[in-house]
Amino acid sequence: MRPCLYWLYCGSERLIAVQAKQGGLWGDIDYEGNWVIPPMFRRAFRFTEGLASVTDADGKSGF
Repeated sequence: MRPCLYWLYCGSERLIAVQAKQGGLWGDIDYEGNWVIPPMFRRAFRFTEGLASVTDADGKSGF
């Protein structure tokens, strides 16, 4: 099943950061539209050199 998306960031490193419509959380999909990292973050940005900045449900940020 393809994800139902609300918003996305330009992909890099073969992943695309996307916000799911249901729940509004962020995760990453591959170029075929399959979830690689399920939506579990309040904020997520695109990968650069193997890392992506994220904010979890508690508001803690990291890579």
